[in-house]
Amino acid sequence: MKIKVLVIVIVVLATLGAVVVSRNIRSGIVTQPQLTQQAIQKTFPPQTDGQGEVSVEVTPKILEVGKEVTFQVTFTTHSVELDKDLVKVSKLTDDQGNEYLPVSWSGGTGGHHLSGELIFPKITENAKSAELQVSGFGGAERVFKWEL
Repeated sequence: MKIKVLVIVIVVLATLGAVVVSRNIRSGIVTQPQLTQQAIQKTFPPQTDGQGEVSVEVTPKILEVGKEVTFQVTFTTHSVELDKDLVKVSKLTDDQGNEYLPVSWSGGTGGHHLSGELIFPKITENAKSAELQVSGFGGAERVFKWEL
């Protein structure tokens, strides 16, 4: 009698398991990990422009369509005062001809070493590339480009 009950319990559990697996497959639930957009977010190496007397290094922290754009920017010099407001001398353009002006710069002004985040509004959905232009430091226009 105990063996009969045990066999019935095993059959019922196996049937329930098969039903659950079948429903998951039909509803599109997959047991393997799926990549999300965050998991495949592009990373960009730093770009450096050493024209004139000022070295400028730019590293995109967030550079995706539909998201606020954030760059880590570092200025280094030993001969020129870094007294420009980066918000006033920077712009971002995309391959669609859209121009974006910075909303903030956290690095301040003055001295021979500056570092901070330069933040721009969201890039439009159709953009395939972006170009950051920085002017007024060491007498050179700096241009940094990325494919999105």
